[in-house]
Parts: sequence; structure tokens; C-alpha cells
Amino acid sequence: MDIISHLLVGRALAELGNYRPADVTAITLFAGLPDLPQLPLYLYVGFKHKRFLDIPKNSDWLREHFRNRHPFWSALWEVPHSLWFLLLIVTPLVIYFKLPLMAAAAYASHLLIDIATHKGEWAVKPFYPFKFKTHGYTNGWAWNFAGMLASWVILLFIIWLLSLLHI
Repeated sequence: MDIISHLLVGRALAELGNYRPADVTAITLFAGLPDLPQLPLYLYVGFKHKRFLDIPKNSDWLREHFRNRHPFWSALWEVPHSLWFLLLIVTPLVIYFKLPLMAAAAYASHLLIDIATHKGEWAVKPFYPFKFKTHGYTNGWAWNFAGMLASWVILLFIIWLLSLLHI
């Protein structure tokens, strides 16, 4: 799934409780946090292939067999997408800094959604560094702009509905 959709899922999760604005922001950001180390590389690959707004296409990653040729960059994606990282790093930090536990749940939502929406080159290794991979049913992160926009509209509608029910 694309990072904007992940952030919107985090915002929807924040509607499930009565949180202060700072906590809503933290919950929303934690849903996108696993992709943060990858953003510079993502934009670089788009720039390298002369893509509009430096947004790469799925074929740019596949053509290069990216994971095999760039193990360091691959690990920067694998580590924060590991359930071990969630359990051993993220959750203890959420507790230590007294953030709402929903922030850890938002982070977990990112991993679970990616497990379902990543296949092929970017199939998730949920127990990295172990090699076991899950193969999702789609490559939601590789949708065209219209598909992503539709996802954003649906998620915004869900957030709106949850805000109405939150009265």
C-alpha cells in the first residue's frame, strides 16, 4: 500500500478513541513510519528513471531486481517491516514515551496491510532476518494514480464516518 493510504489508516485508527491532537498526530504518523527509511531511495529511483515528480513505476524496481542488487537498501525496508522490530523496538518505545498504545497498533496496521498488499519483488518478510516471505494478493503500492486516489477517497470517507460515530 502507498504511504498516504497508510497514514489515512492511522488517522482512521485515531478516530477509535478520544485522543488529544498530539496523540492523533502520533498515531497517524506511526502508521506510515515503516516506510520512512525508504522515501529517499523511492524518490532516487524515480529521479534516475526520469519519472514525473520522481515517483517510480513498478517496472523501475523490477527491471533492476532491486532486492538482490541492493541488499543494504533492501534491509532498510525489511527491518522496520519486521514483526520483531514492532515487538522489540517500537512497542517498548511507545510505552517508554507514554504514547497511546494505538500508535503501536497503527504501526502494526502498516505491517499487516503490507503483508496483504505486497507480492513478488517486495513480498514482506515478517520475521526478518529469517527468509520466510508472505505473498500478498496484490501490489497495492504499485497501483496507478487513479487507483491510489480511489483508495484515498474511500479511506477519507471511512474517517468521516468514524468521526460521526465518535460523537
